[in-house]
Amino acid sequence: MANIFRKAFFSDLAIETPLGHNVLCNQAENLREIWNNRDEHGERISDAMSIERFLQLFLVASQFLTLGIWVRFIFGLFGKYWKYFGVEVYVLFKVIVAALILKNKWYLTTATIFGFNAVGWWCWWMIGETVLYISTLIFCSDVFSQPHSIRRNIILVFLDYIELNFDFATIYLIAGCLCYKDYPVTQALDAIYFSFVSSITIGYGDITVFTDAGKRLLILHSLVFLIFGVVFINFYISKIGQVKKDSTQ
Repeated sequence: MANIFRKAFFSDLAIETPLGHNVLCNQAENLREIWNNRDEHGERISDAMSIERFLQLFLVASQFLTLGIWVRFIFGLFGKYWKYFGVEVYVLFKVIVAALILKNKWYLTTATIFGFNAVGWWCWWMIGETVLYISTLIFCSDVFSQPHSIRRNIILVFLDYIELNFDFATIYLIAGCLCYKDYPVTQALDAIYFSFVSSITIGYGDITVFTDAGKRLLILHSLVFLIFGVVFINFYISKIGQVKKDSTQ
């Protein structure tokens, strides 16, 4: 069974290959390099300044507050490829939890944190963590090493896209800000439908927001998916094109 698992998930890769660094220490080193604008060999790493530089510092520092970095740290103790596997497990975990919240109507919980729905807090945390991580990959690409596979990253981002839409659907239901023909939307499927339709800016108009809070939420929703639809996809398409170009030279 162990051999089947290994062959299925890792092919013939040497999964015993050590990571070669501590994830937390490496993240601190990335922050130091951005601060000094020099890599470990003293070479200039970018021409970032002003807003771009501040954004890079903020994004790299923010990773210490996410659950994802601890997943990479723990799995990284077992080796390089185990770290990659851990990231995939964590992304799938986020998608599954987001789906279960909607399917089992956990958003109806009466538990609160600081007066706000506890499940809502979880969804906002997942949204924030995902957006920060994706933004870090884009705006701090000069510092981070090349990914194991660009196509793998695109698959993971697609799963993040699904997770984010599920999380926003949950928040719409908690906020009670959706309506269909003057009737409030209370079904998870309707909220999921509205979330996905809004994320690709179709907007059929059958389900709408009718509160000021809902309008603010929809604006934020649109801004989040602007990162996915415009910035991130274009970024990785250009990366794939560069890989093909390099392979033919």
